[in-house]
Amino acid sequence: MSGRRLGMGSIKGIPRRLATYVGANRWMLAIALLPITAAMNRLGSGNGLLVERYYSGLVFRYMSMAVSNVTGMLPFSLGEFLIIFTAFAAVVLLIRLIARIVRGEGGRLRIAGRGLMALLVACCWVYFGASAIWNMNYNRQPVIGLIGIGQTAPTRERLADLGLYLVGEANGLREGMPEDKRGVYALDGSAGEVMRGVHRGYDALADEFPFLSGRYGPPKTMLFSKALSYMGLSGIYFPFTFEANVNGDMEDVAKAFTAAHESAHQRGFAKEDEANLLAVLTCLSHPDARVRYSGAFMAMIYVVNSAQRADPDIAATLRGLMGDGVRRDLAAHSEYWRAFETPVREAVRTVNDAYLKANRQEDGVRSYGNVTDHLISWFSARGVI
Repeated sequence: MSGRRLGMGSIKGIPRRLATYVGANRWMLAIALLPITAAMNRLGSGNGLLVERYYSGLVFRYMSMAVSNVTGMLPFSLGEFLIIFTAFAAVVLLIRLIARIVRGEGGRLRIAGRGLMALLVACCWVYFGASAIWNMNYNRQPVIGLIGIGQTAPTRERLADLGLYLVGEANGLREGMPEDKRGVYALDGSAGEVMRGVHRGYDALADEFPFLSGRYGPPKTMLFSKALSYMGLSGIYFPFTFEANVNGDMEDVAKAFTAAHESAHQRGFAKEDEANLLAVLTCLSHPDARVRYSGAFMAMIYVVNSAQRADPDIAATLRGLMGDGVRRDLAAHSEYWRAFETPVREAVRTVNDAYLKANRQEDGVRSYGNVTDHLISWFSARGVI
């Protein structure tokens, strides 16, 4: 048999030669990711049914369950650790780059150019990874269609009826809830337990809506939660680790709802108004009254805010019907977030707004409040309003 035989030494050398090739051509490979990523996004934007069936409902669903259950075994947020590590490494590399430029090693312009190219390569890989792992979910079928109801016109009358219903629910659920010395709803150290149990709300709806079924990693409280508050964030989903994370520093009344919202992202519902809708529905279906109260309270806030824009008289009426306990919780919730109205929060809001609009959420950060229209459709179809 003629020809050169492929020995074990040659086989073992393949990873090294591949690494050498990638290292030598990393700039070109990164640039090549841009049209690939653009093509992926273009393909997804016009094929919602295919995305729903094969990506969101199949590939992402099982990938999320598998990875989130692995990362969920960690007592801390792996995503938070990776962000801190990346930020620290970036600062160190920047300091080293500046030092080399100051010393003039190898030419200042050349060093600066290589540093800029390295940054662009990293951004290309992150953009590609986010698009492949997460952003495709923005193209899935609307959740209103998945739960089998049509979009009901959000009239002032329906808005008022919805507000009356939610204020009534919040008032009823608030009775007997644990309080702190301020008379404000408090979980007395059981916030982690409550958040880890939000999946039971999804389980309660899974018989009717099987796409909500499945076992996912539990929501986690972030170590540096106050940093989220400065950014105006009550929670965050890390797509690369499939973790749902909650701001543990904010008032307890919002924590179960936020955990359910981030858990909706784990299930592939990327749009913020849809994640809010699922958070409300699963919280209200939960066997734990504390979770139901969190869902009713946060839904009430969204509806009252919508009423304030549409008809201030309706909003004033709804506020007047709130019970004393609900009023105290609302005041504490509002006061907490007012303390973090800083330029940092506004800058993060601007970035988030641009990100959401880039992913076909035309209303940007205002899309969170669009949950009111979905709730009108849901409760109208159920004969509640």
